[in-house]
Amino acid sequence: MPRVAIARTGETAEALADAVRGCFELTGGLGDFVRPGSRVLVKPNIVAPLARGVTHFTVLRTVIERVRDAGGTPFIGDCAG
Repeated sequence: MPRVAIARTGETAEALADAVRGCFELTGGLGDFVRPGSRVLVKPNIVAPLARGVTHFTVLRTVIERVRDAGGTPFIGDCAG
């Protein structure tokens, strides 16, 4: 069964990071998906032509931290299509 979490956030980078961490907690974390030593592709949307169409770097950083916390090795992949 797919798991989805939505969180309201404040204006600061720390509030955004807290919201992302909270969403991971609500969905049970990455333990079901990331095993120690696994390589994990993180595909942010960082090449969109619109300022609001890209992933905030705080979100990207927090996801990378969570992957590392789960024992994975994150790498970033994106393409301007």
